[in-house]
Amino acid sequence: MKKIYLLIIFCGFMGMLIPRKAHAQDPVFSQWFNAPMLLNPALASQSTDMEFTSSFRSQWSNIDLPYATTQASLTYPIFKGRRTRRRDQVGGVGINFYNDISGMNNNFRVLGGSLNFAYNVLLDNQGYSRITFGLKTGFGQKRIDTGNLQWGEQYQPFVGFDQSIVVNDVLNIENRTFFDAGAGVFYEFKPNPRIAPVLRYANAGYSVDHLNHPNESVIAGQVNRLPLVHRFHGESEFVIDRNSSVSAKALVLFQRSMSQFNIGAHYNYRVDGRGMPDYFKGRASAGVWYRVQDSFIFLTQFETDMYRIGISYDANASSLRFNNRGASSIEFSIALKFSPASVGLARNR
Repeated sequence: MKKIYLLIIFCGFMGMLIPRKAHAQDPVFSQWFNAPMLLNPALASQSTDMEFTSSFRSQWSNIDLPYATTQASLTYPIFKGRRTRRRDQVGGVGINFYNDISGMNNNFRVLGGSLNFAYNVLLDNQGYSRITFGLKTGFGQKRIDTGNLQWGEQYQPFVGFDQSIVVNDVLNIENRTFFDAGAGVFYEFKPNPRIAPVLRYANAGYSVDHLNHPNESVIAGQVNRLPLVHRFHGESEFVIDRNSSVSAKALVLFQRSMSQFNIGAHYNYRVDGRGMPDYFKGRASAGVWYRVQDSFIFLTQFETDMYRIGISYDANASSLRFNNRGASSIEFSIALKFSPASVGLARNR
């Protein structure tokens, strides 16, 4: 009964934070599911392995205002006693860092980091379904390099821009570092394959960032509060046969009056050839997503029990595609997995 009350109270608190209107301003990856600590702090306990993940995204590198975003995270599962079974996992801890660089001369930089905590609540004795609550505490920093910027006050007729002219506005620009907090909830269901042979798993999550509305302004004396970022995400996988399956994923973001919708699926095929080394035995995936009114995302990925490598390409579907140099993005992701026994976390009895 305590578990039910805890769930009702937490969901009610989250529900009060959902905006009536809400285009996200925070860094976003097309492979959002491969950057779990940016997606939802509750995902710190999604895996029973310790995992290191990293992603790199190069966006619009062929136009004058490119973006380059990098993230890296480490998650550490926590078990009850010495067992490492799914139903004995009580939670997890995760740490994450990200860096976002943009502007014609990489003038604008955003750096952030967070420490994430997750706690699992089993909803049945067999561990088929559970709900996870997550909290996130961290920092953000925004900087503008004014050395390569040109201002209207520096323009001189017949001469052009004179960098020696001091601009008063530059004197008011300063680096801004702030505390940031977030929370999330995640539900996952992994049924007994003998009872539900078609459905391998299903999950759904919700997270919110910037709960404390930090001031992000880089102008001295001014206040610009970061609005809440709401993320709704879900995924399910359906078995086709012994070696193949289909995964469907969706992500919806809201921030102030802006929104972003992502939906798609990928096909999975198990590679398990005889005589092959273990690091070549795994699952190959290929699929496509659509970010509404923005781009089509094509993904290929290979995953084993030890690592995961993914690459995706965004084919822009907005008005930017008419630029004669194009306007697309490419993204890489990797993950390294370490079993609890291999790092001394716990051992099965």
